[in-house]
Amino acid sequence: LSAGSGILEKAKSYIDGVPGLPFDKLRQCSCNIVYSSPSCTSAVSDLANKVAGAISDFFSAVGLGSTTQPPDDHEKDKSDYYKANFAPYLDKMLYVDEGAIYSTMRSVIQACNDDWYNVIWVSDTAFEICSPMYRQFTGQLTARQKIIADEAAKQQQAAADALQKKKDALQQQKDSATDNARKIAMSWAQIKLGSYGKQCADAACRNDVGVLAFFYYGMIATGMQDLNSSNTAVLSASNAKFDPLFKQKVAESSQRKLVVVASGLSQAQALIAPKLAGILHFDTAYAAARAKLLALGMKDPDKVLKNARLSRISALSRVSGLKVMRLQKSQ
Repeated sequence: LSAGSGILEKAKSYIDGVPGLPFDKLRQCSCNIVYSSPSCTSAVSDLANKVAGAISDFFSAVGLGSTTQPPDDHEKDKSDYYKANFAPYLDKMLYVDEGAIYSTMRSVIQACNDDWYNVIWVSDTAFEICSPMYRQFTGQLTARQKIIADEAAKQQQAAADALQKKKDALQQQKDSATDNARKIAMSWAQIKLGSYGKQCADAACRNDVGVLAFFYYGMIATGMQDLNSSNTAVLSASNAKFDPLFKQKVAESSQRKLVVVASGLSQAQALIAPKLAGILHFDTAYAAARAKLLALGMKDPDKVLKNARLSRISALSRVSGLKVMRLQKSQ
């Protein structure tokens, strides 16, 4: 019933069976109050007020005091029942699926229907009490599950962010090590290239030293990129491997130079041998002629021989020129 129904039931306990009071009509109408029309609601309310007034006057007349008291707190009754019978399952049902939840709570809902069946102010146990409680339960359960899922997702994201941050820091450290390794490797490669390149005796050696310097750079740069490696150890290993190779190329170029020089000397000797023979013949003839001139009393035989030689060369040149001219005319 609506407001005042509690007073009616209390009044009924005093005056039940008294002729003239239409409790049958009141009960019949109240059974339909959930689905009532405005007229029914109005009739019940009006009758309730009249009955309540009559009972109040009666109590006052016989000295039983005022019947004014707060209405029964039905919402508190429902809240207490929910806390005692539904709420304890919230923690138990957090991590089970929907089917298991309903299967477990079905007995609780059935007990709820049984417990509220005979409560006088409840017209429809399932509709008014137990279904709303189950909806409240599933709503709170969903909310808790969402909070847990959100917190788990938050923690997972935090862990992922921390891992990514760690990866980024490690990558930054690797990038820094790589850049530093390349700078060191380039510096040492240039030193080797300059040092051994100057010792080379030919272009082939300088080319070979350049190629070795490139591979030397690669070994140092690769080794020093490893964060767990020692730069000193990498440099020592690289020098131990490549210094003998650099020296070998320089030695090979020096050997090639000796071969070229020896070959050049042989060729030079072959070229000047005929001229040397001619020079020796000239000197012998010149010395004999000079001795004869000195024996004849010439004061300056060298001058005489020089002038004679120049004149002879000039004459030969003219003869050669005439021959050339004649040859050209004949052609």
